[in-house]
Amino acid sequence: MLKPMRPLAVSALVAVNFLSFELAQQINGLEQIVSKEAIALAEGNGSALLALFSPDAVVFEVSETPDRLAGPPSATMGTHEQRQVFVQALSARGPRSRREILETVVVGDLIAVTMRSSAAPDDTKSDHTLSVYRVRDGRVGDCWRLAEAQGPSGDGGIITAIRQFVDANNQGDAEAFLAHFSPDAKVFRPSDAAHGLADKLSERMSQLESRRTIITAVFAKGSPGQAQIVDILALGDLVVSHDRVTLPSGQVVNQMKIYRVRRGLITHDWTAYERPQ
Repeated sequence: MLKPMRPLAVSALVAVNFLSFELAQQINGLEQIVSKEAIALAEGNGSALLALFSPDAVVFEVSETPDRLAGPPSATMGTHEQRQVFVQALSARGPRSRREILETVVVGDLIAVTMRSSAAPDDTKSDHTLSVYRVRDGRVGDCWRLAEAQGPSGDGGIITAIRQFVDANNQGDAEAFLAHFSPDAKVFRPSDAAHGLADKLSERMSQLESRRTIITAVFAKGSPGQAQIVDILALGDLVVSHDRVTLPSGQVVNQMKIYRVRRGLITHDWTAYERPQ
């Protein structure tokens, strides 16, 4: 697993049995972009921060609606024009915070990041954030702030719940698989919108009876594919994982999955990225 834990730094170590050299370079590149943003914000370097974003990039705030990953565009960083105003104030203010990248999950052109920030000089009070960035051509194309939390960012057992969910899939156990969903769970597919993130509702998978019908049929001959969790992180009630799924045909598919887990059950299942390897 890739688990960068160094303040404002990115680990370039890659297990060769998991990742090709080209894929390792891609992952390292995305992590560098996020690391540069953290450094620019911490140092109050407005020009460096602005240069990291594409002019048409949109930055979204945390959603107030549980069914949606994307909240409204940020009032300070949402558009290029707003970012220009923000970075001027940032440069004038100067360094006033410390930022530390805790964990990352990289799939395709998406990188999920948990970050700890604290205001100088008091380093005892900290905030934690979970964000997903889309990085293209070396710049941030979009950014979604998914969750915020104060204090320690323990996962509260929700990562264990997702590992058990994946195990049920790999064992071909339809009943155990279904048991991990809340009765009113909603399932979403990758977005077709230019600035969207997993906002296509799967109507049938989001209804209790039709979900059971679909899963029972899919698992009729065993597991539909063997899933390996390559990397995983959590904040609040959200879990983000990179799953590598090997289909019965031998084809390998990489996914970024985002789950909301409450009281041990999956209430929301978002597929943010899904591509053949």
